[in-house]
Amino acid sequence: MKKVITGETFKVKASTWNAFIDAANFCRNNQLEFGSNALRGNSKTGIVLIQNDSGALLEQFSPVILDDLIIQPDDDEKEQEFKSRVPVFSGKKVSADNKDMPFAILQTPLESEKIGKALLLGVTPVKVNIGNESHKYAKLNAAGLVSTSSGVGRILWKESGTGEKWALLQLGGGGSGGNNYSGFFRLTADEDNENTIKVIDGSDTLGGGDCGVFVSGIDKITVPEKTLAISGESYVVFEAVYADEEWTTEIKAQSSFPEFTADKFTALLGVVKWNSEENIMCEIVQIWNNGVIYNNRYS
Repeated sequence: MKKVITGETFKVKASTWNAFIDAANFCRNNQLEFGSNALRGNSKTGIVLIQNDSGALLEQFSPVILDDLIIQPDDDEKEQEFKSRVPVFSGKKVSADNKDMPFAILQTPLESEKIGKALLLGVTPVKVNIGNESHKYAKLNAAGLVSTSSGVGRILWKESGTGEKWALLQLGGGGSGGNNYSGFFRLTADEDNENTIKVIDGSDTLGGGDCGVFVSGIDKITVPEKTLAISGESYVVFEAVYADEEWTTEIKAQSSFPEFTADKFTALLGVVKWNSEENIMCEIVQIWNNGVIYNNRYS
């Protein structure tokens, strides 16, 4: 196919014109695809970028702590970049000091000072230290991901047996008692004691060892944190009794569904599911009570 010289009579063959149309369509489609990929790259896909600031190689599918944001909206130019591109975080290795910080799972091996993708929300392969095959969740400790009865990640599948196993983890799927619960009266497994749960403040606002607030009429009462030993499938119950012009509160675990009677106020906080074959709790189902427990019946 030759170019046309200025002034030369130009007659286009059908095959040439069709080839030109095909080429134009090809270029247009590629441009559209490029544009959509660019949009997807900047959308909320659950993927973030990590700059490896740990000083060592970070392995593929390993958890990495999200530290400071690399590009911050300090001026107009950076603000536009901050709004339009995938977030880039400084990434650190997990340690005892940072294990409670947000984390993501690397999707590629990442050398020191390099930038790579990590999954913050979604499903990913990962290795989890399985303490008990009944566990349905995973959480982060100083050594990495461990199985538990409540946690930030839901285990969709795992290899059989205990110890370090491959699993498919749904990040952001903790739900039942997981770290994504934000509010008072949060139920969580006690890291130091097997078959023990804690009722704590999941919003980190009260302090002073309190786990929640009970409001009745003009009375507002902060409720102390509670540690409960579990020996079977249990209902975690909050009770408040009014006598001698004051309220007395209690949090307890019981095997039967709570009764709601006229002489006391009762609220269900959650359910602890039990594996009877291995005598171990396997899941904590959190009741979402929006934090403060309100009572209008006795006001």
